[in-house]
Amino acid sequence: MLNSKIVKFIQRTVTPNRVLLLIGQLWAVPILIIIRLIRPLVTIRINCLLSEVLGHYAGNVELYLCEQDLAGNSSSHRRIDLWFNHTSVVSNRQLEIMWKRRLTILPRVLLAPAYRLNRVVPFGQVHQIEPTYHDRDVNNLLGTQSPHLAFTSEEEEMGRRLLSEMGIPNEAPFVCLNVRDGAFHSQKQFTNYRNADVRRYLLAAEELTKRGFYVVRVGKKVEHQLESDNSQILDYASSACRSDLMDIYLGAKCSFAISTSSGWDAVAEVLFRRPVLYTNFVPISRMGTWNNTIAIPKRHWLTTQERFLTQSEIFYLIDKDYVSSLPKFDELGIVLIENTEEEIRDAAIEMVDTLVPNRKKPTERENRKQAEFWNLYMRNLTRFNLRHLHGEIRLRIGANFLETAVELTQDAIDPVVSGR
Repeated sequence: MLNSKIVKFIQRTVTPNRVLLLIGQLWAVPILIIIRLIRPLVTIRINCLLSEVLGHYAGNVELYLCEQDLAGNSSSHRRIDLWFNHTSVVSNRQLEIMWKRRLTILPRVLLAPAYRLNRVVPFGQVHQIEPTYHDRDVNNLLGTQSPHLAFTSEEEEMGRRLLSEMGIPNEAPFVCLNVRDGAFHSQKQFTNYRNADVRRYLLAAEELTKRGFYVVRVGKKVEHQLESDNSQILDYASSACRSDLMDIYLGAKCSFAISTSSGWDAVAEVLFRRPVLYTNFVPISRMGTWNNTIAIPKRHWLTTQERFLTQSEIFYLIDKDYVSSLPKFDELGIVLIENTEEEIRDAAIEMVDTLVPNRKKPTERENRKQAEFWNLYMRNLTRFNLRHLHGEIRLRIGANFLETAVELTQDAIDPVVSGR
């Protein structure tokens, strides 16, 4: 009986992957010694790809490549960058295929042990790849450099064919709709406050179809279907057409996207420089202000005083100590109020208007309201030590939304709220 239990324990614990990782720990030492010895000739750097998280798998790597292009050949010393996937999970296989055309990606069991050992042995920083700001374009590089990924002719042909099968005619403009819901993360404590009800987006979708667009709801996991009798509104996320290739292709080819902020946005905005309208955005201090488009955030309702929090109160209570997986909304009696159907529709119309050549310029009042919001925003970033999250601010808040969300231009912090 005892021998049987021992055998079962060994079978459960001694897996092929664990054996390979153990061997890797042994060969990491000679690999690291070789890397250090040849540094006068060539510097080998190692880093992991956050392959399990689509936003970082797309955004971090693209911004790294932009930074490399900006640095150029500033040194004659030869350098080789090696990559491995952080885990065995790959969020999008098509993206992995495309990255392998640009990066040297080796097996995790080979590089991971050397990567970990290098980080603990002194003087290893030169062998590390450290993107400056990860997935935030604080240097405004996306507006100055071309995308680093492209589809092969075969991928292009397949993408066009699948668009046709979905019912989108050749050359017809379409808008991607990316709305997080309860299927994105099942744990309540893990960023579910960023979810929204996709049904609130139908009014905007209908308006966009009147203006000649198809609307394609994207997503890998969704809780609610986007139901509509309009043949130009397509719930791709719930269809048999969904694939890793099309998740990337749609982001590359859309006229623009409407999103509530999730990893797929990096495909459209970062990888392929497509405009993104952000709706129901939380937290406001983390908005992608390098995005030369529009955003409308959720509003914060303070239940104890039955009023909305001012912008400065939001920074003071939430954003200055923001931890994405541990929000304090319940503890502070704050209820997040989703954008209304009309607010989303108005922002979508404004977004379309920004894409039209020779578009109508904002009114003096609209510019004044924008200035009030962003001047206060900059003060709050400085006040709460968050300025490093942003570069040049190019984003605008939806004009109609800002007319009603007057509290977001107010600097007041109630003494009761601040605890004074």
